[in-house]
Amino acid sequence: MGYFFAVRQIFLTSDIEYIYIMFQMNYYLLSIYELFYWGVYMRNKLLKYYKEKVSVEALVNSHIKRVYRFLNISFWLFALSLASLLITYPIYSLGLLVPFAISLFIIVISIISLIVALNMYLRRARAVIRVDLQLPLKQKTGRWRTEDFNEHQRKMISDYIIENKLDKKWKIEKLIASLTKDKESLIVPPLIAPTVFISLMIPIINQLLSFLLENYKANSVDIFVYAFLFTISITAIANSYKKHMWNIKEDLFKNYYHRRDLIDILEDVLLSLEE
Repeated sequence: MGYFFAVRQIFLTSDIEYIYIMFQMNYYLLSIYELFYWGVYMRNKLLKYYKEKVSVEALVNSHIKRVYRFLNISFWLFALSLASLLITYPIYSLGLLVPFAISLFIIVISIISLIVALNMYLRRARAVIRVDLQLPLKQKTGRWRTEDFNEHQRKMISDYIIENKLDKKWKIEKLIASLTKDKESLIVPPLIAPTVFISLMIPIINQLLSFLLENYKANSVDIFVYAFLFTISITAIANSYKKHMWNIKEDLFKNYYHRRDLIDILEDVLLSLEE
């Protein structure tokens, strides 16, 4: 009798432990499901809506595809022509003028093409904002991505959140956390930092100018004037169109910037919600 009683106690204890283990497993499964639902499914669903309906590509660039393609081609033509100029310079220093002259001609054409493309893009983008989106533009020229445009994006996301019953602070916080983690996984460090690139390029440019001034003393004034005008032109283009060049960078790394911009919008929406 004592033996059977001992076995029965073991089974009873095992049942209690089994129930406890099953409870813990169910709790963890629910936690995993919740993490998947808010961390993956709803995040991807919201991100898809942002890409297809709310992003700059959807609201603006989709209406002016040819102009935007022309802008991208002009940008890459300028980048390649600048690289070819640096590559053909050593050939020029050996006495071969033709490759260097061709590179100079191409870079002038690419700068003109880039200026034309940027101006076309500005005009067409402003037309889309004013006509298709029916948003006000206070300035007659210049940037089109105004606070009214940003507010339009926020309203679209806010309406989507309300329609899908996501208008709770804890839900939006989980979406922001998930998007932030996903965004960080997409960060690719540059092969060379911009400051390092500039520090490497300055000695090369100085050597180029020194070589030209030393070997062409008769034209030293012309060389100085051309170098000065070229520097002023590049600076003016960079300052005038830096916002739109940033759009090209966003297009290259759109997966990262889509998440970053969506996080910014969600944070604004989060601040507008009541406790």
